[in-house]
Parts: sequence; C-alpha cells; structure tokens
Amino acid sequence: MPVTLSSTALTTVESVKRAGGKSDIESDQDQAIVVFINVVSDLVAQYTNREIKPNPDYSSARIFELDSRFLPFGAFGMDLQSASEVALDPDLGAGVPLASTLYRFGPTTKRHGVYGWLRFQTDYSWRHGWGTPRQVRITGTWGWPSVPAWLAGLVDVTVLEWLQRNQEVFATTFNLDTNRLDVPQELPSQVRSALKRIQRPALLPVG
Repeated sequence: MPVTLSSTALTTVESVKRAGGKSDIESDQDQAIVVFINVVSDLVAQYTNREIKPNPDYSSARIFELDSRFLPFGAFGMDLQSASEVALDPDLGAGVPLASTLYRFGPTTKRHGVYGWLRFQTDYSWRHGWGTPRQVRITGTWGWPSVPAWLAGLVDVTVLEWLQRNQEVFATTFNLDTNRLDVPQELPSQVRSALKRIQRPALLPVG
C-alpha cells in the first residue's frame, strides 16, 4: 500500500528534489522520500516540543485539566494561533464560556505567530467539590501559521542525507525498497543545533 505524506509533514517530495538539485529524481524513489519526510517531521516536533502543523490526534476544541491559573501549552507540545472560545467545566455539560476579560493568552507579542500559554486573571477553585480537577476547553486554530522556509530546508537536507545513504545500499537494485529502508531515529547533530532556536521546554515560565 502506498505511503502518503502525513498531515504534519514539514516539506514536500518536490521540495526535497529541488533542494538536491535533482528535480528529475526517479519517481520510484518518491515513496522512500515520503517515508523520510514523515519520520523527520515527527522527530522535529518531538525535539522542539512544537506543534508546527496541527496535530491530527486533536480537534480544534481541546480540553485541559487545571491545577492553577496558568496553563502552559508547552506541557502538551501544543501551539495556539488564535482562540474563538474559552469555556470552563466542559465535563459538566456544554461548558461555561468565559468573557475575554477573565483570561489572557501570551506572550503579548506572539513568537512564531502562536501563543505559548493561557493565564486566568483571577484564581478560581481549581478542583470540583468532589476532588477532581476542573477543566477548560479552548476552541481555536492550532499549529503555526506556516512552516518557515529555513525549517523546511532543514527537513529537505536531512531527507537527502538519509536518501543518499540508502541509495548506496540499494545501488544494485535500481530502486529503494521501503520495507528495507534504513530509517534513523535521531536527527543529525547539526540539525538539532539549528533547531535550538525554536526548541521549547515542556514547562514555560509566566511572562
């Protein structure tokens, strides 16, 4: 069954070919390129703790448990572009929509076009009377507005490096068998260094 690009892929097959100066790379290698793009994109998300493309495992309405007035999205590997609604206690029914004066997203100047946290302006009781944590539902647009060109370029370079390594192994077979690909499980050190500019700890300070 053909492998397809995941919805969180940070580049395209055509971009990889252009980056290698080989737009005429044989199409029978496309499947290998797709496999590598998907793996590299996932590794980038894991290493940076960023949601550059919206995570398909979640809908636009996401529910979080609360233990304080501060909710860092980095604790969940998520990034929020904008919100249309913030509602408390969605576990008790439809939830109670909050006026925008009761919370704020930050930082005020969004980095990479996204917010990193939500902070309530007042303290609530963060647990129900029976002891379970209260919940908040945030409905909005998740992920970055677009994939930065420099980041897509890093993915292209990594895929080309992995492709070249496999081409040497499969030099006598005329194609790359996706069932026998050597797929590294770690990004090259130089790529990790370049990604530090957007890497985010799981917990963010209030600011």
